[in-house]
Amino acid sequence: MNLATPILICANNDDFRSLLREMLIKHGFFHLLEATSSEELIELSLKEKKIPFIMVQGELINEGVNDILRGKKDLLILIQPSHTKTLALTARYGVENFLSFPFSSQQLFNKLSKFS
Repeated sequence: MNLATPILICANNDDFRSLLREMLIKHGFFHLLEATSSEELIELSLKEKKIPFIMVQGELINEGVNDILRGKKDLLILIQPSHTKTLALTARYGVENFLSFPFSSQQLFNKLSKFS
């Protein structure tokens, strides 16, 4: 993945978002946008139509964001393995890229490096 690629981080926990931001900056990603809710994710996606990459906390996936996520190739879902509703939604929409908690900075970078 190109380090200049804008990344939208969507997570409802401030500490988790901050940790993700630090992990991404550590690996050279500096063009970061943040959303704290599924509503903000929808708003930013509509406003910033050219956001190629979205990283979203699985618990925030609901029917309202499905249209944005459907068919999106540059998408990484951060998921609790026990969150079966999110697993079902990601399977239904063909999302193949997810990372289970807990994960390290290196695991995140390895996953991101698989994107073009």
